[in-house]
Amino acid sequence: MAVTLKDDSNNRVTRLLHKLIYEAFIGDVPEGKQINHIDENKANNLILFDAQGNIVYTNLEAVTPRENCNHGTRN
Repeated sequence: MAVTLKDDSNNRVTRLLHKLIYEAFIGDVPEGKQINHIDENKANNLILFDAQGNIVYTNLEAVTPRENCNHGTRN
């Protein structure tokens, strides 16, 4: 899933939704890493927090491109 946003100069920018969610709630994606959906469901961008704001579960993880390609059984 992707969304189209506008930047400060009113230019359209298309971003992947799972990457935006990761950056908003977990932090910057490390250099050379990609965001993987652990359960292989690309619609599941779930991040759960406890009452103190600590992450207790996430379906998103930062991995190398090779790890991302090798993950799961569908590819």
